[in-house]
Amino acid sequence: MKNFQDTLKLVGGALVALVLTPVVALFGLTILGLSIGLAALVTGGVAARVWSQSRDTEEQPVETDATAEAQPA
Repeated sequence: MKNFQDTLKLVGGALVALVLTPVVALFGLTILGLSIGLAALVTGGVAARVWSQSRDTEEQPVETDATAEAQPA
């Protein structure tokens, strides 16, 4: 009977391992995916902010000296 109980424990442990391994792997992949998505959002947000600021500085009119333009070179 002891041999049967040891076999049952071994099979039960293997079944638990077979069930828990994909669950842990999926949880890890989910966390990895969320962190990659968050990094992409932050990077995109920073890039959009930099692009917006650079566009704003390009659209500002540049004050030039009218007399300097009127004189021939």
